[in-house]
Amino acid sequence: MKYCMQASLRRITRVPIAMFFDFFFPLMMIAIIAGGNGNQSFGSTAFINYFLPTAIMMGMIPLAFLTFPLSIGKQIEDGSLERLNYFGVRTRTILSSQILSQIIFGLVGLALDMLFALASFHLSFPEAGYFFAFLLQILLGFFTLMVWGGVMALIIKKPQALMSVGLIIMFFLLFCGGTFGSLSTFPSFIRDIARAFPVSYASTKLSLVWTGQTFWCAKFLWISAIWLAVGLVLLFSLAFSNKKLRQNPFLRNK
Repeated sequence: MKYCMQASLRRITRVPIAMFFDFFFPLMMIAIIAGGNGNQSFGSTAFINYFLPTAIMMGMIPLAFLTFPLSIGKQIEDGSLERLNYFGVRTRTILSSQILSQIIFGLVGLALDMLFALASFHLSFPEAGYFFAFLLQILLGFFTLMVWGGVMALIIKKPQALMSVGLIIMFFLLFCGGTFGSLSTFPSFIRDIARAFPVSYASTKLSLVWTGQTFWCAKFLWISAIWLAVGLVLLFSLAFSNKKLRQNPFLRNK
């Protein structure tokens, strides 16, 4: 397990485009957007406290739809999974190390966003209860995204195709999350489409948790739960009902 974890962490760092979007893109957007709204506040709460959830999701979306699927896809394509199976490493161990590696990088990115916002824009931290409620809901959103990243990796075979599709999905979800402007400025039908995805509530609802106005965001939770349930059903269906996928070395329990 230790070897698999180390290999998984190294593999993540070897995807330059993913590393850029995972870490540097959120920091850059914090600098640009929070810097441009540095003097704006809502009551006594600075703008950065409302923008932080959006910035965090900016880093987690690429992890789920670029880094994670590409890592899986490359292992399938280059035969490394088969070789590890041959030497007695179970596929479930490899998968667990991949997931844990993504979570570690997601938490590192989250910490970097918070530290940068604290040092540059005087981010205010909520009380412990609100802080842990915020983390739990962020991690729920991240896990939901990763499930769908796994679905994508099982459907699409080639890493090049995975990157192309992953970029399209990534930018679409960034748009839904309000990265490129407030959704309130778009037509109503676009807003309705965006609200069908959990990330659209990162800036509008999770910021209320960070600012200590509520512990739980009901809309975010039930929409995430629906996407997570559907994603898990689809993931297991692909794994166990498709003969070709059952023969994939990533799915074998050897």
